[in-house]
Amino acid sequence: MILIKKGREPESLTQYRKQPFAYYDGCDKPAIRERLLTEQGYLCAYCMHRIDEQHMKIEHWKPEAISSEAEKLDYHNMLAVCTGHLAGEDGKYDTCDSKKGDTEIFVDPRCEQHIELIAYHSGSGEIYSSDERINYDLNITLNLNCYKQSLPQNRNKALSRLF
Repeated sequence: MILIKKGREPESLTQYRKQPFAYYDGCDKPAIRERLLTEQGYLCAYCMHRIDEQHMKIEHWKPEAISSEAEKLDYHNMLAVCTGHLAGEDGKYDTCDSKKGDTEIFVDPRCEQHIELIAYHSGSGEIYSSDERINYDLNITLNLNCYKQSLPQNRNKALSRLF
C-alpha cells in the first residue's frame, strides 16, 4: 500500500459541486481519473499495481453506499484503484475495491501513521501489520496477499530489486 498525499481537486469538480442538485454520477470523471492517477503515480492505492485510465476505478474510501451525495463528491474521499478482478473466477480471488465492496475499512492510504504500521515479509512478499485492524483489512477486506493474483510474488520481486 502506498501513502496517498491528496492534492487539489480538478477545477471541473469544484465548479460542478457548486451546481444545484450536483450528484456523483453527473461529474467529470475523466478529469478526476487523470488527477488521481497523476497524484498516485499511476499505482493502485491498495495493491500498487500499475494502472491507467482504461484499467482503473474511482474508489471511495468511505463507501458510496453509506455516503451522502456531498461525501461522494468529496475529492479527498476518492482514490484510484485497479479493477481487482480475475476474469472467470466469480469474485473468488478479488482484491482491492472489488473485494472491499461497500465494507468500511480502518486502514487509510491517506494516513501516514497507518502506512508506517505496514510491513512486508522479505522472503514471501506478503503484506502485514502489527495493528490487528489494519492487518484484517489488508488480508481479509482487501485480500492483498492473494497468491492467485500474484500480489505477494510481485511484491517480493520488487523488494528483491531494491536490496
